[in-house]
Amino acid sequence: MLAPMPEANPGAVPGGPLPEETPGGPGAAPGGPLPGTAAGGSAPGEAPRDPLPGVVVRPSARVLLLDGHDRVLLFRGRGLVKNSGLAWFTPGGGVDPGEELTAAAARELREETGQVVSPDDFGQVVAVSRGHWADADDRLFYAWDHYFLLRVPEPTVDLSGMEDLERSLLDTFRWWPLPELRTTGDHVIPPGLPGLLDRLLTGDLPAEPLILPWHHPEPPL
Repeated sequence: MLAPMPEANPGAVPGGPLPEETPGGPGAAPGGPLPGTAAGGSAPGEAPRDPLPGVVVRPSARVLLLDGHDRVLLFRGRGLVKNSGLAWFTPGGGVDPGEELTAAAARELREETGQVVSPDDFGQVVAVSRGHWADADDRLFYAWDHYFLLRVPEPTVDLSGMEDLERSLLDTFRWWPLPELRTTGDHVIPPGLPGLLDRLLTGDLPAEPLILPWHHPEPPL
């Protein structure tokens, strides 16, 4: 088992068993506007595709995890998608059969960050994103990502509960300040995350989940 990562100093980027990521450090991309969507994915405002016949539908619960300084936690890795490059993405993962979305969000958060919360601590789903993706064996899946917003008092990350496969796909994590997230040239999932956080941080919670663009190429009809 991995030891918990040390608590970050105020204003510092947490590090630990995964290499620390700092602005301008190894792997950092030059600044620039955040792309609205990944190449080949659904465009902003485009209606999500329904799943193709016979495709495995995989719902997920994901967490927009904020600390006391309005920084959002993102992991960087490659994922299971065929030919995927490095991307930053939120904690979260697949929902088990019969599991409630809030229970899945709490479980994934505990496994991936060590943050222990109750399913009742999550409010409504604030955003969704859905679409197809293919793995290295060209098996086609349909993901339905549900995003919750949650704030924690301490920006700590403990990977000891993360599955070996999940951890092998990651190379770092970072608590991102929103101004830097707006200008990074790195690939960030979901597309439109800075705008979504801008809205949520003002207390403007949507009555219905906002629909975010899908971030992988869709198969031809």
